[in-house]
Parts: sequence; structure tokens; C-alpha cells
Amino acid sequence: MLQRHGDNAGASICRREPVQKASSARRLTTVCLFTLPGELRNSHVTDYSQCLKEGYDSRPDAESTSRGLFRRQTHSTPVTGAVDGGVQLRQPVQRLQADADAWNMYILGLTRMMQVAEANDLSYYQISGIHGLPHIPWQEPASDSQDTDYGYCTHASGLFGTWHRPYVALFEQRVVFHAVSEAGKFADPDRSRYVAAAQRVRLPYWDWSVDNSRIPSIVMQTTISVVSPDSSGRAQRTTIRNPLYSYRFTNQAFKNEYFSGLYQQAAETLRQPTSPRTSQNNVANAAMMQNYDTRRQNTYNLFSIPSFAEFSSTAVSASGAPNTWTSVESIHNQVHASVGGTTPGLMGHMSLVDLSSFDPIFWMHHANVDRLVAIYQAIYPNRRVTPQPATPVFARRVQPGDMDTIDTPLWPFKKPNGQYYTSRDVSSASSIWGLGYAYPEVPAEYSGRSAAELSSFAAGRVNALYAPSSRATKRAATTKRREWLCHFVFIPAEVGSTAELDVYFKGANLTTINANGNREQYVGGGAALGKLKYTDHDKTMKITAAVPLTVALENDGVDTNNIVGVVRHLKDNLTWVMRKVFPPSIPVKVKAY
Repeated sequence: MLQRHGDNAGASICRREPVQKASSARRLTTVCLFTLPGELRNSHVTDYSQCLKEGYDSRPDAESTSRGLFRRQTHSTPVTGAVDGGVQLRQPVQRLQADADAWNMYILGLTRMMQVAEANDLSYYQISGIHGLPHIPWQEPASDSQDTDYGYCTHASGLFGTWHRPYVALFEQRVVFHAVSEAGKFADPDRSRYVAAAQRVRLPYWDWSVDNSRIPSIVMQTTISVVSPDSSGRAQRTTIRNPLYSYRFTNQAFKNEYFSGLYQQAAETLRQPTSPRTSQNNVANAAMMQNYDTRRQNTYNLFSIPSFAEFSSTAVSASGAPNTWTSVESIHNQVHASVGGTTPGLMGHMSLVDLSSFDPIFWMHHANVDRLVAIYQAIYPNRRVTPQPATPVFARRVQPGDMDTIDTPLWPFKKPNGQYYTSRDVSSASSIWGLGYAYPEVPAEYSGRSAAELSSFAAGRVNALYAPSSRATKRAATTKRREWLCHFVFIPAEVGSTAELDVYFKGANLTTINANGNREQYVGGGAALGKLKYTDHDKTMKITAAVPLTVALENDGVDTNNIVGVVRHLKDNLTWVMRKVFPPSIPVKVKAY
């Protein structure tokens, strides 16, 4: 069971024992015995394979005027979050659907936001474009210090979790603004009802570590039924295009300028596409479900990671300890790849850092990432962003020796006082309440209670949601348990683009044909989230991914407490492939820790 411990909890005591090489010359396996919170004793196997923004009204609820993409801006929209209606819950998609009026206003608000001209800095297009393309300033002047090879987002960085909090809050702020505005168009007596419902709207989250990781069915529907006001304000039931299915690009000049290839041709965002016009949501859903066991176990393991930086980022941990091998960013990457796909020449928008935020599913995905960050902050209230080598973003060029710290600006997001947000502003779980939202695991009702009480509550919810249900957990609580992981370290730029790592067992349970055409048992996978263009700096950035092996070993009848037996089984049966877009082949390097 997950327990809250002091900030030194989870520090690994690692004894590395080299094991003979497996039959593949590309693999070197090591075993680490270490201690995790809860004093569980674990053993891990590691396969180290390094493949490789005219004026603005400063009020947060004001509509901005349209702008040309290259105009300098002198005002900014502060990120306050959706403050209408006080603190409201962000809920799972299905639970928000159960609140019919709030769901209705969410859909109307999102639809209206998507209808705002793409040249408007508060449009769906422009806010989505903060993350990656079009790599232009947002609500700030152009400057020679900006790095146009990047968007504003932070990846493979200790700022990953904190940067996305004001970003998602800004998007939510605008959705709720439009929802309340649309509600005001209803005539009495419906107006007050729908205004109240609109004030309850917060972004739903997609918890991809429950329900077999299924993509919410509503996201895969092309149309949706809503109640909207007619020209006289009377409520009418009508069917509209589903704004959760895709975002339709409306400014062809922008596409011609900033996009290329498939993405210049595509009229809308795509998932696992077969052409610039056709998504395969069923394929994306199947890919998500295939990795459910890996994703659920890795999600649970997140809350044993000993530092916020290691919890947040795929960047290689300085300690290299086994309980730092996964991260919320790593799990997040695999979701992106599963939804977008890795078919050469046909990757959906979610598969690329530059384009992913245009897909509406991005926002419920990142609401869930933020939720996991908030839960971690609730359980470990004293853990913060710590100094790490700086990663390039649009707002600044990185020089050797530059560091990202808790006080690094989270560009381009500003507070009402005009100062940039920093990680210090969002390093506590309670910061979400100040932005107008809460989660079921981090409820605002705990604002008057102690940090220890919130920590205990949040840990209990993690155990209830994600604790393993395999045979190993059915032993007595006092029984020591070993966990086994396959760990990858690689440089995404050397891979060339988005790629998925698949782990298989050969042997008795021959249930899957892997990417190389061999019939083997699929164990699980990880992913690297790619870009359209890599820089020299990118070519030095190593990231990590981890695939839990314990359940697969048990399913093969292996005693996971028998180290010798497990190692023998892995040497005989463990194999992996990297499903990538390009180049056609990559060198494989092996490093033993």
C-alpha cells in the first residue's frame, strides 16, 4: 500500500549485480535490489538500450481583438483560472457527462471557442499554438533572444509538470468564459439555470489508468446532441459537430505558412490516420487498451518516486535509482503515441510535440497529468522543483551552464500582477484551488485541514484507484515483494521522431505478432514523443522509459521472488522492438549501470 513518508523516503539503497549478457549482443542486463517507501523489497531487471502572440484588455474574461501573427503586443491576459462559481471539481469525462446541464455548457463553450478567428490570440488555435507550432510570440513582442526552433512548452524538464498547470488553466479559463457567455443568451426562465451550469464547468480529465485505458466514447463521435438558444433565446435541442472529435483548421494561409505535408493537407486534427482525411479512433483505442497494465502499474509507481523532478520528467535521473525510471511525463508520452500513432507519414497530431495541443483530446489528457501532479504534491507537500540543466523553449535561448530552477519563469503565462508565473506559484497542491478547480483526490474541502490530513487522504485514493491486483499482492501484507522493470535510456533525436518501445516474452504464451513479425507475448511498452525538427541540443538529451514485468512473469508461472529463476526466464525470453517513423534504421548502443 502507498504510504506518505518523509521527504527522504524512497531513497534507494542499490546493490548492482552484473548478470551475464543475454543472447542478443545489443542487450546487457543488470539486477538492482533496493528499498521503496513502505519498506517493500524489490528487484528490478534493466535493459539499458539507448537507441536513441493590437491591444489587449487585461481582464481575464475579455475577448481579445484579432491580430496579425507578426504584430508586437503590449498587453497580456492574466491567467486566473476559471473563477466563476468558485472552486469547482474537474471530474472524469463520464462523471461530467452525468451533470447534463454542465456538460451541455461545456460543449457549447468549447464549440464557441473553436469558432473564434484563428488570428485572435485567445482563439482555440492561438492558445493551442502556445505549446508548439507556429513557434511565434504569444502576447509578447518578438525578440532576438527567442528560440524559434521550439514552442513554449517544457519537455524532458523538471518544469514539465508545473509549466502545464497555468497552460491548462488558461485554456479552461477561456472555455468557461465562452460557456457563461453562451448561457447568457438563453431567455428566462432558462437563463439562470444554464448560467449556473456554466459556472460549474471545469475541464474534464481522462484517467487512462482505469477502465482498461479506453478512450472515452464521446470523444470518438462525430456529432453530439446539445440544448442551445435559438435567435430568440428559447432552448432548442439540436445536433452539432462534436468539438471533442477534432479541431477544424479555418485559416489556410496559416496552414500554408506553418505546417507542411500531411498537416498542411489535413482539414482537421487526426488520430491514427490512414490519410489526411481519415482518423481511426478504433485503432487509437486498441493501442491504449493494449498498454493498460503497463500504464496502471507505472501510474501507481509514480507515487514512490523520491523527488518532484524525477516524478515530473523523463530526463535521466542523476541517481539512476530504479524507482526513478518512470515519470508522469514518460507515461504521458506513451498516451500521445498511442492516440496519434507511429505509422510512417501518417502520424496523428497527438504524436508530435509541435502539433499535439490542437487535438481536443490533449486537454483532457493534460488535465489528468495535472491531476497526478496535484496528487503527488498533496502526498509530498515539501517536495519542489530543484535546479536542473535548462531545456530550450521559445522564450529563451539556452546557453551551456544555464539552469532551470523553481524561480524560472513559466513563459508566457502571467499573473494578475503582471509577473510571470514560476514553479514556486504552483508547487503546492493548494495552488489548484487558487486557480478555481479541485480534483476528487485533492478536494477543496481540505483547505482548512492540515497537510498531513490531505496527504493521508490523497495516498488512500491512490491505493484505491491504482494498487496492483496481481497474485503478488494477495500475499500477507508483511510479505516482501519484488517488482521487475525493463528500463530504457535513449536519445529521441537519434530515433528521429515519435517511437514506441514494445517489450515481449517468447515462450509458452504465444499471443501476439510483434513489429518484426515474430509471434510472441506482448508485455507492455513505452514511447518517445517526437518533433518535426531536432536541434543540436536535442541530440544530447537522454530520456527514460520503464515497462513493468511483474504481472507478465507471474502469468508465465515464474516465482518473482526467485531472482535466479526470473533472470534465467528473462535471458531466455525477453525481447524488444522500437516501432519508429524514420529513419529506417538506427544504431543501438548498450550501456550497463
